[in-house]
Amino acid sequence: MSDRIKNIVQTMLFVFVLLIVFLFNIIKEDNIVSVAEKRKLQLMPDITFSSILDGRFSSEFDNYTIDQFFLREDLRKVTMTLDLNLKGEYHKLSIKDKYIYEKNLSTNINSVNNFISKINLLDEMYLNEKNKVYYTIIPDKNYFINNSYNDIHDSLIQNFTYKYIDIMSELKLDDYYKTDQHWKQENIKLVAKKILESMGKEYVDDYEEVFVKKFSGTYGNQITIFNEKDTLKILTSDTLNSCLVYNYDLNKESLVYDFGNMNIDTYNIYLSGPVSIISITNNLIDSNDELIIFRDSFASSLAPLLVNQYKKITLIDTRYISPELIGEFIEIDNQDILFIYSTLIINNSYTLK
Repeated sequence: MSDRIKNIVQTMLFVFVLLIVFLFNIIKEDNIVSVAEKRKLQLMPDITFSSILDGRFSSEFDNYTIDQFFLREDLRKVTMTLDLNLKGEYHKLSIKDKYIYEKNLSTNINSVNNFISKINLLDEMYLNEKNKVYYTIIPDKNYFINNSYNDIHDSLIQNFTYKYIDIMSELKLDDYYKTDQHWKQENIKLVAKKILESMGKEYVDDYEEVFVKKFSGTYGNQITIFNEKDTLKILTSDTLNSCLVYNYDLNKESLVYDFGNMNIDTYNIYLSGPVSIISITNNLIDSNDELIIFRDSFASSLAPLLVNQYKKITLIDTRYISPELIGEFIEIDNQDILFIYSTLIINNSYTLK
């Protein structure tokens, strides 16, 4: 076969492949969300005279073609397989002992210092001598897989005068999901007990374990070639069933467990997921004691296990609200205060406002 014929055949095959790809992209139904990336995907933008003139259509259409490409997930699987085999990680995620974890073996001391300054700012703005203040550190899976982050503990001990509640001994790797960064609610009753007793409260284990579903967590949705599934369970009780939950972001009441908010992230079942300020009111207790928790997402599944000793628990996540605005929504006076953050956040504290 001559070179000319070879070139013609190659060109025709290339054009044929392009046409097939083009036709499949036209035929396929657009996806609305990417569970793996925890975001909405770009849909076909409206064609208007103004959007063409100001460049919005061109920009949105480029994003649309990338987000809705019909081989997108297959190409991602090829990339992640190569990265995991050659680099040992994919987008900072690694797999060891059937657990996906965020590979981060060193402490970012600048981030730790930034975290300390953020907590000190909250202290200066809102806390007084009436507050009983506590703090604890939630280890991520690196702590158990690679024995890392002991220096984070040492730095906080040296800089905080609050009472430290050590929960490290109450946790092990099995207490975490294989496909997600979070801990299992049904496995952290000892953590809740340790925290309550350290704050002078009694822990009452009156919970019923309820199966919800099998799921793949945030990490599993990013590494889709990982075939393990986790089991989602929740702990219920008469107290939790009677609690009134108020979502300040949406200005509405909700339940402790939000079964309708699991489409993008299954862990959102706990207190509706990422929320700047949310409160739980216990209607079955005579005490007027209140607890304010400055926290990250790990506390969403923990707070329900503390509520039977408090009239009200308010959770504040300063990743989503500036500290200057907190006083516009709640009054901090003589409540118990708990700072509870994971090493993932402490080691990347620039997400805090």
